Amino acid sequence: DYKYIHRLVLRANPDIIGFSSTTHTYSDCNKVAGELKREGITSLIILGGIHAIIAPRDIEDSNFDAFCNAEGEIPLVELCNRMSRNEDIYNIEGFYFMNGKRVVKNFPGKYIEKLDDLPYRSYDIVDTVNILKEKNGWFSIAFSRGCPYSCGFCINQKLKEVHRKCNNANYFRRNSVEYAIDELTINIEKYRKYIKVINLDDDLLMIDKKWFIEFSDEYEKKIYKVYGIPYAINGRANLIDEETVHYLKKSGCHLI
Repeated sequence: DYKYIHRLVLRANPDIIGFSSTTHTYSDCNKVAGELKREGITSLIILGGIHAIIAPRDIEDSNFDAFCNAEGEIPLVELCNRMSRNEDIYNIEGFYFMNGKRVVKNFPGKYIEKLDDLPYRSYDIVDTVNILKEKNGWFSIAFSRGCPYSCGFCINQKLKEVHRKCNNANYFRRNSVEYAIDELTINIEKYRKYIKVINLDDDLLMIDKKWFIEFSDEYEKKIYKVYGIPYAINGRANLIDEETVHYLKKSGCHLI
């Protein structure tokens, strides 16, 4: 509903409008950005997410002013800081920009090596209660990034190509168990009556067996036995053995 989105933008009067998109939702996002510009919106309109990372050259034929061609936390903060100081933005690592009809291509920048350095996610900036109702109480969260495998159906192959250009952190990274349990507890306390299942949306959180056993112990003690909330997780056949299944079952995993 372009008119509804336009009203929201007028009400917020933002300096930056951000979209996140996979490739199959890209055309819809691009249409919305185009409609906003046709309505006279002059905010900087940027695209992040998978499509911006793997196809940054698409900016040239798009309605966007910038594509974030990397993990977005560091580049986006730098963009906001520079805009607040009225400084040049066109050389920020992690972005492709349209400067008039010219594409300004910047290096993707560094991947975030220590995920624990990031603050906890702020779920209250979106309508989380309504989202939980629509998703039958499934609360989605992830505590890792990347995957060591290269399955033909998965985007990780493309993301690894970008990562190799950066030549820094390990492609697979994860939070500490303590961080994961603390963030889960905070959000369960906040949305307790709406959460029925924790959906661990990581590509492959159980890849590190030692880490996963520690996590499942802590989840059982501090979440499953306290709140009674089960969880779902992504797995891989070669990573499943009797010991792993034992810990999955006792810690409240209801679906792999």
